[in-house]
Amino acid sequence: MGELVGSPTERVLRLAAFVDERRDELTLSRITAAVPGYPECDRDHAGDIVKGARGWEAARRAVRRDVADLEAFFGIALTYDEATHRYQLEPSFFTPGERAALISACAIVDVQGVDRESSDAIGAAVDASSYDAIVWIDRRASMFQTARLERRRVQFSYRGRRRTIDPLAIGSRRNLWYVVGRDHDVDALRLFRLDRVDAEPPIELGANRDAFELPDDFDAPSALRLDPNDWGPDQPVEATIRVARHRVGAFQRDLGGVVIEHDVDHVVVAVTVRHRTSFRVRVTAFGDDAKLIGPAELVDDVVNWLRAMVEAGVG
Repeated sequence: MGELVGSPTERVLRLAAFVDERRDELTLSRITAAVPGYPECDRDHAGDIVKGARGWEAARRAVRRDVADLEAFFGIALTYDEATHRYQLEPSFFTPGERAALISACAIVDVQGVDRESSDAIGAAVDASSYDAIVWIDRRASMFQTARLERRRVQFSYRGRRRTIDPLAIGSRRNLWYVVGRDHDVDALRLFRLDRVDAEPPIELGANRDAFELPDDFDAPSALRLDPNDWGPDQPVEATIRVARHRVGAFQRDLGGVVIEHDVDHVVVAVTVRHRTSFRVRVTAFGDDAKLIGPAELVDDVVNWLRAMVEAGVG
């Protein structure tokens, strides 16, 4: 092994560089051999760490901590594939604002060399000095966004019923796309999930531009509050959850929150709970990797809910 690096942060940064350069070699053996700062390990003739031998457990734990820090503090997410014993780089995760910008770009930006009729990719044109960078967007979302920007009415079939709307906002949650618009049948705002739009008859964009105006009091973020914990009717309460360090990225992607404490193997995340039913389901889905600490009233609520399910024979 080379010399030890000056700090864990420097080691994590070196790990990030290694992930970028050698993303096809992300095994425990390759990482600990190429990135300075990990414990010495017994290795076989091929240079692979011998499972259970000297240094194996310490190296494994150190890499897991660094992988968790890589996601929590730098937004670089790796998942471990038990079948191949390799870490895999997850696709980029975009904030709602970033996704909105990409949708807008899809409607107004042409990338030289990309067939817009057969591809909904942004940044698919590359040169010899750059990586391929392709972002795929649901074609239906692109059509509704075009209609929104050009103020065209849209006709489509939704679960067998023909609809006409003025599309006012586009958004997504958990890889599902939604459109909010004024439904002409009821003269009110309605939310439609785009994967439930019928394939036939096809979506039709109205011929006339500027067919409607954006209402002065329309607030897109409020209309697209898709996470139940954003709009829940319950009295807000601050929850603290002890989360396994290697799951903190997935936890925050699902429930949000901020890290307020951390140790070697765990972090404590604070989350404002506004929808208790949704919170109970989502936090317990993490199993032993997430333990609700407080407040006591919320702990009792989750415990009683679990007890009721057990007594009812659910799960």
